[in-house]
Amino acid sequence: MSQSRPSNFPPSLSSGSGQRNAPPSAAPLSSPAVADSRKSTPVSSISSSRSLGAGDKVHVRIWARCIQQNNHICENVDEFLEKYVPGEKPTDGDLLKYPSGLFKEHFTCDGKVEDCEGMAMALNNLMEVFPSNRRITFANTRTITYDLDNHSEHKIRPDISGTYPGQNIPNEWSWDLCPIAIELKKGYRQDPIEADGRFKLGYIHDKTLAQIAKIGHNILAGTRACFSFVIGVYQNYARIYRFDHAAVVISPSFDLFTTDALIQFFHRLVHPSIVDMPHGTPSTAPLLLGLDRTIMTLSDQEKVWVKETLISCHGYPPEQAESRANSSQRVLASFSPLDIPYNKPISEAAKITWCYTIGDPLWSSDGLFSRATHVWKVLFKEDEQHFYALKDSWRHAYRDAEIKVYEHVRCRYEEYPTGLARAVGGLDLGDIEGFTEHRTNSCDAAEGSGEEKESEPEHEHDCGDDNQNVDKDEDENGVESGSENDNNNNYTHEIKGKDNSEDWEDDETLDSEFDELPGQVLYDLNRMHCRITLYPVGVPLVLFPSTKHLVSALEYSIKGHQALFECGLLHRDISPHNILLIEGEGLRGFLHDLDYCTYVKEWDKFASDNDDPASNFGHLRSHTPESLRDMTGTYQFMAIEVLEQQPHRRKDDLESFIWVLFWLVLRHMDYFKTDWTCAEVFDELDPLKAAQVKKGFLMNQPKYNRYVRVRHNQPLSTLLRELVGRILNVDPLSHLNVLPLFESALNMSPWPKKDTAKPFIAEKSEYETGSVQPKLRSSAPKRPAPSDSKAKQQQNKRRKGSPSGLSRIAHVQPRK
Repeated sequence: MSQSRPSNFPPSLSSGSGQRNAPPSAAPLSSPAVADSRKSTPVSSISSSRSLGAGDKVHVRIWARCIQQNNHICENVDEFLEKYVPGEKPTDGDLLKYPSGLFKEHFTCDGKVEDCEGMAMALNNLMEVFPSNRRITFANTRTITYDLDNHSEHKIRPDISGTYPGQNIPNEWSWDLCPIAIELKKGYRQDPIEADGRFKLGYIHDKTLAQIAKIGHNILAGTRACFSFVIGVYQNYARIYRFDHAAVVISPSFDLFTTDALIQFFHRLVHPSIVDMPHGTPSTAPLLLGLDRTIMTLSDQEKVWVKETLISCHGYPPEQAESRANSSQRVLASFSPLDIPYNKPISEAAKITWCYTIGDPLWSSDGLFSRATHVWKVLFKEDEQHFYALKDSWRHAYRDAEIKVYEHVRCRYEEYPTGLARAVGGLDLGDIEGFTEHRTNSCDAAEGSGEEKESEPEHEHDCGDDNQNVDKDEDENGVESGSENDNNNNYTHEIKGKDNSEDWEDDETLDSEFDELPGQVLYDLNRMHCRITLYPVGVPLVLFPSTKHLVSALEYSIKGHQALFECGLLHRDISPHNILLIEGEGLRGFLHDLDYCTYVKEWDKFASDNDDPASNFGHLRSHTPESLRDMTGTYQFMAIEVLEQQPHRRKDDLESFIWVLFWLVLRHMDYFKTDWTCAEVFDELDPLKAAQVKKGFLMNQPKYNRYVRVRHNQPLSTLLRELVGRILNVDPLSHLNVLPLFESALNMSPWPKKDTAKPFIAEKSEYETGSVQPKLRSSAPKRPAPSDSKAKQQQNKRRKGSPSGLSRIAHVQPRK
């Protein structure tokens, strides 16, 4: 029998390669040893069928650190079950229904797990006491490799996989069909955590943790759950790992033979508390704790409405409209009309309602312990004539909602400024009564729901997208991973368990999460599930229909940046992802993603006494770093002084706009007069060296009269030359001395027509620049590679003696 997708799961996450919307020039995405889920430098991936050798230990360690540095280990099982498995507690009568000695019969006389089949059988026997709609079916998947949306870096083999309640075992497993998994080890000594909560040392234990971290990541990303569970069984002992988007909570070890902890867990798991949805809409999600019940399947009547609206209002062909309607989902969101008065707060005009997704997500990022941002194109019944963008993410609870930034801008201008996205609704799901699963609680262990830390930049490695596969294969000596003979005394490091002491930020930026105030500050490291509704729906910058449209979109975005700055805000994350084209409305574009905007004191220099923004957005000012010395933004497009850890100022954002243009030219256009490649300019992983590389790239052009030129495109070539001179000779950059260059170039002629992005041809380098995609990950590395990594050693070896090596760049020698 064919397995159906759970009714609350986005169909796009299991229906293709993730490259469906990519331009013809897009190269396949992969991730580096140290990567961010959106910004990564590709390196060769490791097949899941290959063993993990000595060269892969750094990747195992990175994934293991996800758990080692973002955890809370409970002191007793009752505490874990009561707080972190908040389903219905079984009564004494319920416990009597379960068969006795359920697991003991599936162990040998030596106390070892007989096999995965036996354990799956025991679990299925346990499930028999539940009604069919609450019954999980378990299967041995130890020999089955399945990945996350066909991304090879996420291929892995869980020992035992469980279905959604009431579902049969699928013909083909995938992560969207696996909401729970179990990992088996032969001996109790293979539990990677000591009884006192310390993590054990050594490669074998790191590998066990890495396996669990990868599975936890894939379940969260595949099912779009608020939190999920992985169970580790070590002989007759077990631990339960609860993953959410902030950290992992781990139960103490308990005996399967002498306690009923696992039975109590499963009873709670399939008896979640059901909260009424707005407008009395019943949830269509399976009966399983932790699922997002605000995403639902459509009724037949709603599918008809979506189809007819797409045909009548948006010109979709009937066949395409029907396909979009069948895959559409209903998502809880906030909405207000586009024509509300500028001085009326959005919070007063917006209402909670349902929107309908159209097509695959425009953007997806799935880093572990991250914002896990997804963006959909959506329709509202309140406005059938327009498409909107719905951004779904998990922000840190101590950060204010992005909608507040948009609202501050909107209330300042009687006519909304061009070049900026417009917010029409914002919703913090965790603040809705009964929606407690939409606010993480894994970081509650620190007193006051926060943690006291020294202010420090965040440069940790994100585990959400490491491409090295942690799997149960054999090592070079033929020893099965996870066996008691698998030992490596040369790979040890001391890491003690600690409660969520560091956060591994994903996706959109490399940011200091602890940069707001000097000294020691108290932060709530939990995350809030939030959604913001934006207008218009943009087109990725890399899909520019012509170079003139590209330059015009940049000009509009710089004007949008100027409008932000005149409100006292600095964007701090200028990248191709955050600049979008407007389709069908002339040569226009806009800037969006204001998550990391901050109040900037530079604004005070020209603000009048009546323009102080503090009264309007004190929530931003209270989070203002004194010197803006945090490295915030997309790594490849950071300004030179930001890479040198100088204060982040307006001129740095403007310089980032220029680097975005050069990145697109070197990657997607037919350029000449220079032999610099995109990878050489943008993919140096050491920040200080990256600054020197960018300086060399700029200084070489006037020194040797070798300016980057685009073939058959005089206006763009002239603009590139002028921008180089502006960076080198004008300090500081400002909107007044940058915007005229773009305006002048756009007034020149002739511009080529329909000169779209050319196909990308990967350079013969392990660190070529990845393509910016409409969805999933970008190319930009967020953090430097560890100095002991194989990738870093290969990088250094490749550069040694190379005609394009750093020594030549640093000395600004001419390129041949």
